[in-house]
Formats: sequence, C-alpha cells, structure tokens
Amino acid sequence: MRASIAIASFVTGMLLASCALAHDTWLLPHAPGRDRAQWTLDLTTGHDFPAPEHAPSSARVRRAEAIAATATLPLLPRTARKDALPFGVLVEREAVVAAVVGLRQTTTTLDDAAVDRYLAGELGEWPALRERHRRLGHWRERYTKNAKALLRIGDGGDSGGVASRAHGLPYELMPRTDPTRRAPGDPLVVCAFADGAPVRNPFVPLRVGLVEADGRATWQVAGDDGCATVRPATTDGYLLRSVLIRPLDAPHADWDSHFATLTVGSATARPSTPAEESSR
Repeated sequence: MRASIAIASFVTGMLLASCALAHDTWLLPHAPGRDRAQWTLDLTTGHDFPAPEHAPSSARVRRAEAIAATATLPLLPRTARKDALPFGVLVEREAVVAAVVGLRQTTTTLDDAAVDRYLAGELGEWPALRERHRRLGHWRERYTKNAKALLRIGDGGDSGGVASRAHGLPYELMPRTDPTRRAPGDPLVVCAFADGAPVRNPFVPLRVGLVEADGRATWQVAGDDGCATVRPATTDGYLLRSVLIRPLDAPHADWDSHFATLTVGSATARPSTPAEESSR
C-alpha cells in the first residue's frame, strides 16, 4: 500500500511539474482601493492569460521585490489562494515600478507527447531541438520561472529608466522604451536579457510571444541582437513571454531553460480616491 501511494505521489508530482513547465507564470497587478498606496500583485501559473489558474508555492519564491528609481521595496506574500499567490507592496510616491519575482530552479522529465506540445507551444519547431531529443532519447529539463510586471503609480515620470532596464533575473524581457507611455498599436521593441546582460548566440533563435487580454496570441522571432518588435493593441493588460533554452550535459538534466514573462497591466489605471471607493 505504501509503495502504491509513493508511486502515485511521484506520478502526480511529475504531471504537475510538466503542467507548470508548459504554462506561463505571470504577475498581475491590481489597482488599490481605499488605501491608494497599497498595491496587490497576483502570481499565478495558467494557460489562459489573464485568468489565474494555479498558485505557485511560496516555498519556491527565491526573489520578490519592487524596484523604483530611488528605492527597492519587498513584495510581501499574503495568504495564498488556490489560483494565485498574492503579494503586497506599499508605494507612497508617484513612480514607475518594476515588480519582479523569481522562482527557484526545479527539474522535470517530459514524454514525447509533452515534448511535441512544448515545441509547438513555447519553443518553436527548431531542427536542433528535435535532433538532440532524438539522439538522447529522453527530455530532462531543469528550469526557472521569472515574472515581471511594470506599473505606473500616478503620473510620475520614469526617472532612472526603471521600465527600460534589466533587473538581474536569470532571464527577463526588457522594453527599450517605457511601455506604460505608449499608444495603442504603437511598436514596442523588447529585448532578452540573462543575468543582466543581452542574450547572444542562443542555441536556437529566441521567440517573444504577445498575449492580449482577449486571449489573442502571437509569436515573433527575435533578431541576432535578441530583440523583437511587438504591437499590442491596447496600452496595458497584455503579457509578453519568452523561453531561453540551452543544452546541458549533467547527470540528471539534458536542458537548462529559463522562462520569462512581462505584464503591462491594470496597475496603470488611476488609483481610486476614498470618496470614489465609498460610492461603489
């Protein structure tokens, strides 16, 4: 009986790991209510942005902070829900803030069907990936997930270039310009950075995905400089995503990958005043 339970737990764990690998993990900011300085950001893993689906474990959180031009503030975890792990942050000055959460490294094994879905959905059908998988005969991957959200508090300017600089995550997407100031349909150039430096000569070309709030999803292949141009139809409420994958020769892993998301979300809305809140 104990052996059966152990086997069932192992299988369940592997299924959950595969599910988490194939889904995006993002931060969704929410404008404050009565307390205009208190912001909430939900960390969630799901398939259909922006709907939350699964809450990552707080034990997996390696880094959680909000970065402004003049200060770095902690993101404080709140009581987890089934569909999201909320964080709170107190920002009392008008500013552009980058909220970042990095999850600890974990490892998973994918069967052939899961590899097919992974290539079709996130990585792209690059021959180098298929050939190495065929040659190895298995797919064992260690990965990290890194989520970032940009929010504008009030009408403050982006002093210090917070929106358009890297923040030291293992992998992240960095806009060249402040996306909280762009007009609907304007081009937005997004570049891939790993540990604060531009990604050069990846094993396979990088792709940058755009998911609109209505669910429309597109992919763009980045150029040799690791940058791609997207054109979100709205000023906020969309998700950018990418995966950096590299071959690895290790005892328990064949691939090393890093997932990155960037949300430009509802936090750009004007905060409610106490009078407005009490009238609702």
